[in-house]
Amino acid sequence: MSEALVTFLTHLVTAVLIGGAGYLVILFGGRLVNALLSRIMSKTWAGFLTNVIRLALLFLTIKLIVDRTGATGAFVVLVTALTGAFAIGSERLAADLVAGTKLLVLNYYKVGDLVTIAGKLGHVTHITLTNTIIATDSLDNIIIPNSEAINQIITNHSQIPGHRLEVIIPIPGDHDRTHVMRVMQEAALTFTPQMIEHEPKVMLENFGVNTQYYKVRVIVAESTAWTSSNFAKLRLIVAEALKREGIPVGEAEMVKLVEKK
Repeated sequence: MSEALVTFLTHLVTAVLIGGAGYLVILFGGRLVNALLSRIMSKTWAGFLTNVIRLALLFLTIKLIVDRTGATGAFVVLVTALTGAFAIGSERLAADLVAGTKLLVLNYYKVGDLVTIAGKLGHVTHITLTNTIIATDSLDNIIIPNSEAINQIITNHSQIPGHRLEVIIPIPGDHDRTHVMRVMQEAALTFTPQMIEHEPKVMLENFGVNTQYYKVRVIVAESTAWTSSNFAKLRLIVAEALKREGIPVGEAEMVKLVEKK
């Protein structure tokens, strides 16, 4: 075996060992740093700084490989590959990095907030240098590039405490509207997930051919706002109260418009 081949294999093994060690440090060290930073600052900033540290460790690992192996040719290939990658995605990457910094500085939302971004509703689980990740009630993780998030209408449901939960109750035939609304109001007061500092509201929403539609609104914490069982629970509480008063609950009317010929 030639000396050149031995040197090459030695350098290759050294590079693999340093790369493997660097990977483990980045993986487990990043988790440890994130856990420590989360104790002294918000999860949003902790995650951001952890990503910066991981990026620095990545470049340090690459530098160690080059210094120990003297792989000038490999370094040239690496730089060329990185240059090509940045040339292909630099515009989008730069936009995501700038948008990510803007999100952190302006604090549009933070980890744990319930938000709607790009039409997607969920809780923010991560804010990285380039992406925002939200978890939905469908048990999906949605990854949104920060440049896309910043250019969309962002609704932060957690910024102001409380969220509206509304149901429509149809009442058929002639009836005493004042009495119906009072029964609904009293029933809504017994709805337990609501925030007690907000009084429930009942309003006449619309008129049908033979049915009138009432809207019952309560304010709940955003953590329970989108739980489907709460909608059903509120409907049942109101319907049972109406039934006890002898007030029938109808069904939504389907009105078909027929064009005259």
